[in-house]
Amino acid sequence: MKDAEKEVKYLIVADRLDNLLDLEKDLQQLGEQAWDIFNAPYEKQKWYNESIAKNMYVGLAEQDIPPFFEDFEQVIQRVFD
Repeated sequence: MKDAEKEVKYLIVADRLDNLLDLEKDLQQLGEQAWDIFNAPYEKQKWYNESIAKNMYVGLAEQDIPPFFEDFEQVIQRVFD
């Protein structure tokens, strides 16, 4: 993620954001059972998404950071905290 081209970062973050928004809905409807859908447990999912968030800004100029990066960070906070 650190060394990826900005377009690749955009794609990765957009995909993860979409997945986390779906997960957030599932958590509201199913509760903790929603985690059973995944191959990786909660802690690994948290680590993975937080790692993406930590590295998504690396190498990007301020004007190249899309607004949905902040949305991604906010969803991570809601889902994993």
